[in-house]
Amino acid sequence: MQLIAAPFIAFLPDGNVSHIGYHFVATWLHMLNGLVLLGVTIFFSYDVIKRKGLEWLYPYAFGKFVEIKDDFKTLIQIRLKVSDLKKVDKETRPFIILEQMQLPRLRPRGLGAVVQGLGLIIQLLLTTLGFFFFVCWLQNLDISWDILAAHRIVAIPFVLFYFGHGGMGILHIFNQHAQQRMKKVREDATGETTGTESCDLPNE
Repeated sequence: MQLIAAPFIAFLPDGNVSHIGYHFVATWLHMLNGLVLLGVTIFFSYDVIKRKGLEWLYPYAFGKFVEIKDDFKTLIQIRLKVSDLKKVDKETRPFIILEQMQLPRLRPRGLGAVVQGLGLIIQLLLTTLGFFFFVCWLQNLDISWDILAAHRIVAIPFVLFYFGHGGMGILHIFNQHAQQRMKKVREDATGETTGTESCDLPNE
């Protein structure tokens, strides 16, 4: 909802919210919903850190890089084997590609956990800046517009994280589906059985 309303936010030169219908609704909706999101973000961040600990999300702050290096190696080693594509029909080729694009699994101090930790920082910073802008704007302070500028700058990496994180999640789902599909294809190709097939017995 915040992303949808953001492009329609508008203030008048005197600092008041635009009176044009959709600008008025979008601006107030974005600000009030942002206050709710600040509370949700604080609670969610506290819950995640309490359950997993700071070292899970920010291992680099504790000088631990082993898991991060291993996950980077996994990403670097992703190679598409063209020879595998030539052996299968066109309908199966997309599953071959998705199967080989396997992402590092989520684990403590791993790359996925680090990305999650960075996401929490960005969202906390974004909602906090929005809160301070709202408070300063209500008091008609000039600094409110500087805070709004900083809020908009932080919104850029947040949007990139939002869509990037969602995209990686979707890719992970497709990867799991492709692995299951290709496992079945290979079993069918090698004639492996599950032990449930019927067999023809000779007539006596």
